[in-house]
Amino acid sequence: MPVASRALLVLVCLAACVTPPDDDPGLELDAGVVADVDASAGTDTDTDAATPPANVEPTAAARPAIAGGAGTQLVVWDTHRNGTTDIYGARLDANGRVLDPDGLSIAVAPGTQITPRVAFNGTLFLVVWKDNRAGRASIVGARVRLDGTVLDPAGVVIAADGGTTQLPDVASDGTDFLVVWEGPCAGCVHGVSGATVSGAGVVGAARRLAPVDALSYTPAVAYSGGTYLVTWAAVNANGDHDVHGRLVSRSAAPGADVAIAAAPGNQIIPAVAGNGASFFVVWQDTRSGDVQTYGARVAATGTVLDGSGLALSTSGRWHDRPAVVHTTAGYVASWTEPSGADDVVVCTHLVGAGGAPSATSRFFAAASAGGSPLDDDKQLVLAAAGDRVTVAWQTSWEGDFTVVGARIRAANEVLAAPATLSTSLVVP
Repeated sequence: MPVASRALLVLVCLAACVTPPDDDPGLELDAGVVADVDASAGTDTDTDAATPPANVEPTAAARPAIAGGAGTQLVVWDTHRNGTTDIYGARLDANGRVLDPDGLSIAVAPGTQITPRVAFNGTLFLVVWKDNRAGRASIVGARVRLDGTVLDPAGVVIAADGGTTQLPDVASDGTDFLVVWEGPCAGCVHGVSGATVSGAGVVGAARRLAPVDALSYTPAVAYSGGTYLVTWAAVNANGDHDVHGRLVSRSAAPGADVAIAAAPGNQIIPAVAGNGASFFVVWQDTRSGDVQTYGARVAATGTVLDGSGLALSTSGRWHDRPAVVHTTAGYVASWTEPSGADDVVVCTHLVGAGGAPSATSRFFAAASAGGSPLDDDKQLVLAAAGDRVTVAWQTSWEGDFTVVGARIRAANEVLAAPATLSTSLVVP
């Protein structure tokens, strides 16, 4: 079953550190957050004359998500800065500079708002999350303009199924959005459903997406080649877990079920990205007895092009939940794994259209909080602009979590070392 978010990391510096170039932007670096890189580090040519306010400091934040393109990205997270768990965010400019040092309040209703996800349609963002303000679990969303204006401050209810409704994800076709989530549904105990949300904020009817005869969970969605691909993990007849998917039209009409990864052992926690013509799915895989990272290309027709899966890493170590994004250089897949007895490291592969992965690059090493690196879950998320990728994750901070982000290029070149993204203004 999905790995729970656990405590992580007092950050420390390992050998072979990379210093970000002086002209690359960002807020003040977290103390001790550095990169440990197998590949050569380069120099970014971006310039940024702005400096962050002197009265900015990290704030509590967890479970980040990020989306956007070359101009503006939006990173979101949940936080209890107001005494309850709410959704906040911050825009990043083209150079990775935080434009909202006090954060954008996206969902601050009574009760709990948690586990946000975000997508961009080229004009505005749609942020979705799990919400219990009504006394039952629901999926709620809000649109955010490029200037940071929250168009739906009260939120728009997308699904109100109650019970175990949770873990939404969202993607855009360039105009509208498809939101997916796990939870109860008609004719099933626990499955995957979805609904469209227009760019104007109009919610379509919810549809069951996963087959009714299997327990399905942890959905992910991407758009490419004129169709959405929704993926999830499902329990099979033997009690193991496989990765399945389904092409879904722009109106949320589901196609045939596709078995993406059904090797021995468990295949869980999928993530998916599209390149405009097809998709790439990554997941945790235990076919060897260890937790590793695998992937597979899926055509826009639903054909799985790598039936046995591509072994992105076979190090025989624990690999945390993977993430994937498409760049102009190819797909960048990322995950975390132990490095030595006590450390955790962010790893990346560049995967081309032919499915051949590059050598693994290892960035941003950190000491594990708790008894073992196996306890760590950084909740990695990725957003691309050209061949550049913003990598964001949660890290321990003053007994809580905060969100940091770093920038890489083509999966093997560090442009900016980790800096705090979830910040707040304090009275001088």
